[in-house]
Amino acid sequence: MFIPDILTPAQWRPTRGLCECGCQRLLFEVLLNAFDTLQYPPLGQPKSFETTRREARLWFEAPDADVAINLGDCCDGLNLDVGKVQRTARRQAPLAEWPLDALC
Repeated sequence: MFIPDILTPAQWRPTRGLCECGCQRLLFEVLLNAFDTLQYPPLGQPKSFETTRREARLWFEAPDADVAINLGDCCDGLNLDVGKVQRTARRQAPLAEWPLDALC
């Protein structure tokens, strides 16, 4: 069955030959860290979980943000569709859970 809105693990998990250059490895690690931040609290800092999770949500929602490495850069460098990656992030941390002030 073809479901275009789902990003499968095979599309963003490392496979042999995917991350041959240092730039791709860096972009992959940044993207993987952002997904991990949506799901897991930082080690030794459980109280800052919502803060870091909110930052990760905002990073996913602003693919062209003026930051060192944004979602658009990651997706371009890894040949991923930005929209599919955003939808996957929203499923991991639904918008209903997001504080309204974080989206303004």
